[in-house]
Amino acid sequence: KVLSDVNFSVKAGQTIAVVGPTGAGKTTFVNLIARLYDADNGHIYIDHEDIRNWDLDTLRQNIGYLIQDTFLFEDTILNNLKYNNKKVTEDTALKMFKTLGAESFIQSLPNGLNTIISTENTDISAGQKQIIALARILLRDPKILILDEATARVDTKSEKMLQKAISIACKGKTTFIIAHRLSTIFNADQIILIKDNTILEKGTHTELLNLKGFYYEMYSRFVGK
Repeated sequence: KVLSDVNFSVKAGQTIAVVGPTGAGKTTFVNLIARLYDADNGHIYIDHEDIRNWDLDTLRQNIGYLIQDTFLFEDTILNNLKYNNKKVTEDTALKMFKTLGAESFIQSLPNGLNTIISTENTDISAGQKQIIALARILLRDPKILILDEATARVDTKSEKMLQKAISIACKGKTTFIIAHRLSTIFNADQIILIKDNTILEKGTHTELLNLKGFYYEMYSRFVGK
């Protein structure tokens, strides 16, 4: 079993950070919410309804999932944003980048939203591609965001821009963040620490530090104490 004895509740609009050692089950934890597979037993509820009773398309439409290796088509930025969302226009796209604080990035490109994304195009960094993927998700206006180590492979140049965009994106949405950098999750409403295939500790950053448990050890290593 990957996970067992997992029990928690989340209020709408909260940001939940999921931390723990490699292989502890963090990605499995969020994949169950997105119903990429079902739990062997127990129940997961969204709006008091078992997710098995949700229409799968409706469930997935309400979840935005950003992973560390995002996929973008070899096409224009605008067409990537329009994927599975034909309502997106140049105007709504520009407004989204402005909301995310990334308007200057688009304006710096020679062809703006019509810039082609390709492996040969060095004008767009890995972090900026993540911002494009994040904008594509938010243009669908999902109610739940899942960010699975979205900043793990981002260059230093665009990391701050991406972190700022993520903090803006989380507002008003129920968000699950799997983080490898503890600095990105200090302000989470709740931190869930998964270890040995279960929830070992949960609480705010301050509450977990006061426990002087495994999270405290992780934090101590992070700050070098």
